[in-house]
Amino acid sequence: WDRNGELTKGKNPIIIGAGANHWYHNNLMYRSGIVALILAFFFQLLGLILGIVALVQSRKVGAKNTPALWAIILSIVFMVIGIIIAIVIVSSLGSALAMCSELGTGVHDVNGVTVTCG
Repeated sequence: WDRNGELTKGKNPIIIGAGANHWYHNNLMYRSGIVALILAFFFQLLGLILGIVALVQSRKVGAKNTPALWAIILSIVFMVIGIIIAIVIVSSLGSALAMCSELGTGVHDVNGVTVTCG
């Protein structure tokens, strides 16, 4: 078992479940990259941080970690999209609040559009 682990750089076949032969690789950086990729869709900052950590750790041992790289790319893209959406929403709310402060409370007709302030 030990000699095979040395020759295969940590990859040893193990039997799990119903006798299936699987390759086991005890390298958490690959798993971290996959987790980072999943997090990139839901929690971009966490996905970015974990992706960077996984990529750095993988490169230290000379391994390629494509999921970590994609996690970094997607996290950055989704964060930029989120920031753009937040800017649009804040500017829209700001103009709507400014209009309502001018018009006062109630229902108003502005250029054929009904605006309710209150």
